Amino acid sequence: MRRVLALTLLVVTLLMSATVGQAASLGVRAGSLDTFSLTGRCTDQVVAVRAGAVSAGSASSVVLTVPAGCHGLSGTLRLVGAAGALAGTDSIFTLPSTGAEVTIAVPGYVAADVVRVALLVGGWGLPTAWSHTPTSPPTAPAISCTTSDPSRPCTAEVTRLDAWSGAYNVYVKVADARATNANNPVTWTVTMNFADPTYPFVPKAMDSDGGVVATSTCAQMPLLTLGGTTAWWDFDELRKSTVRSFYLQARPAGSGNLITCP
Repeated sequence: MRRVLALTLLVVTLLMSATVGQAASLGVRAGSLDTFSLTGRCTDQVVAVRAGAVSAGSASSVVLTVPAGCHGLSGTLRLVGAAGALAGTDSIFTLPSTGAEVTIAVPGYVAADVVRVALLVGGWGLPTAWSHTPTSPPTAPAISCTTSDPSRPCTAEVTRLDAWSGAYNVYVKVADARATNANNPVTWTVTMNFADPTYPFVPKAMDSDGGVVATSTCAQMPLLTLGGTTAWWDFDELRKSTVRSFYLQARPAGSGNLITCP
């Protein structure tokens, strides 16, 4: 009986020794358990994203630098502001097969409101760097006037400005300023620079009293050029000592009968 017990203990001891030896031969390297590689991601580099064409501070596209290895992949993009996503839907795109940059259409946004960009390419989230360089405001005066004949000049001035409920009204006077007694009629044009501190903000929507029509577009904002209407007899013309008056209503959003900008 003692001999059988001793033999059993010997077998158990030999088995335990073999198991420990096999474990030691595995060669586990320190640190290998807490590191991994995202082999499915097309790049680990930061993707540069900048505002597309900006008009009056707003844009409807972004320009994305296409990293090497990501060409031809599909993705989604979201512009994020301080309070969250700037649009209710993400923008879906497919990167071109070649090229260093791509322009992606997105819902209209104010470039200065973007804080960061959320980007998925090929199903993987990629780090991004957002950039937007604001354009320098024009150096034109707050308001000025020209005519179809430089020898018969004119003047324009803001005679009154009333702010109310986030909007404001601008009252303008246009006057003939010719130095001669010639009474020949000339057409007049007023240019307003809404980047000037005279005005509370650059409007996105404007109404007029009907006395003027816009002769520029939203692409030229904050500069706006106006001509007199031809529907009010000779309101679009100036003769010797003539004075014309009109008013505008400026709002930060919405639509207007004079201009409506995104």
